[in-house]
Amino acid sequence: MAKFGNTHFCAERLTQAREWMSLTKRSLAILADVSAQSISNYESDQSKPTDAVVDALAEVLRVRREFLLTSAPIDRPETVFWRAMASDTVQSQKRTTALLGWSIEALDVLQDFVEIPSLALPALNLPSWNRLSYEDIEQVAEDVRGHFGLGKRPIADLSLAIENVGIPIFTFDVENPKQAGFMHRSVRLQRPVIGINMYHQSWSRQRFSLAHELGHAVLHSTVPPVTLRTSADNAELERQAHRFAGAFLFPRDAFTNQAHNFSLEEFATLKRSWGIGVLAQIVRARDLRLISEQHQKHLFMTAARRGYRKPRGEPWDDLPLERPRICRRAVEAVKEAGPDLVAELLHDLMPPLSALEEAFDCQIRELDPQPAENVVQLRPRRV
Repeated sequence: MAKFGNTHFCAERLTQAREWMSLTKRSLAILADVSAQSISNYESDQSKPTDAVVDALAEVLRVRREFLLTSAPIDRPETVFWRAMASDTVQSQKRTTALLGWSIEALDVLQDFVEIPSLALPALNLPSWNRLSYEDIEQVAEDVRGHFGLGKRPIADLSLAIENVGIPIFTFDVENPKQAGFMHRSVRLQRPVIGINMYHQSWSRQRFSLAHELGHAVLHSTVPPVTLRTSADNAELERQAHRFAGAFLFPRDAFTNQAHNFSLEEFATLKRSWGIGVLAQIVRARDLRLISEQHQKHLFMTAARRGYRKPRGEPWDDLPLERPRICRRAVEAVKEAGPDLVAELLHDLMPPLSALEEAFDCQIRELDPQPAENVVQLRPRRV
């Protein structure tokens, strides 16, 4: 039973903020001039800090005092599909988990101010994930493309296509190239959300990660959390999402019709048109049995000698990254409505604004109005 101190203090908020700042309990204790045992007791809700300690913690963690005194209703992190989960460091994953929870919370607040697209994924009659064949996945990718109105042509802006069907995309910057992205089915928002790492990312790898996470959203809506914690099962889920990504970015019929000599030079030309990397096309060609395993190995070896496996090492990797819109346009819509509404929004947003600016890919406090697509509309406030 928690005793003494400020009874409104939220233990979970303290853990979120500490992990966001990549601080250990001991290092936070030193900075806040309290004992490490006190920090442990606060986070386990065994005791509550005094008002003076709350102020000290807020200053060290760079959060509002009210943040530490407000409950933290976030989605459970065990339902997150982490891209390359086995390679993520514990520290970077904890930081990103905190950002995910805050982003969902903030977008829920924004929905009081603006209208965002309704979720409009197709209804698919799929077998359970462990009975999905790769032929099933090829067909699902074609069906989803049709539902998105994309046909079998290149996707000019994948981020816009995904957000137009009501799946928000959050951005994050983690100095861990293995942590490419995540998909989480948010109970609070009643929709999937996708996160994409923008740190040293290339255009084609960003697009593949987006398509990969969309694959999780489409194929794995009923996968239980325990499956994500089983390495063999998680590896198969990742293979399925990879297959979906290749099929979604470059449909089978189009790939078969346009790829002829299966050389690195040809794949580089097709990459510029279709927005899928050279290495991913090699895998795609092998998946569709258009090249032999020996040919695939030869292409991979040649690509490695040319530096294609390095960050931004492929041709066309210097093209600008796609920028998600839903969250940024929502903030812009409030900004354009006037200073009173902006002040109300900033009052309602509890998470650190610096973190939300990273997730929403925009400046929240100093945002300049810009022409916007019709991605969001102002809505009447609840009373």
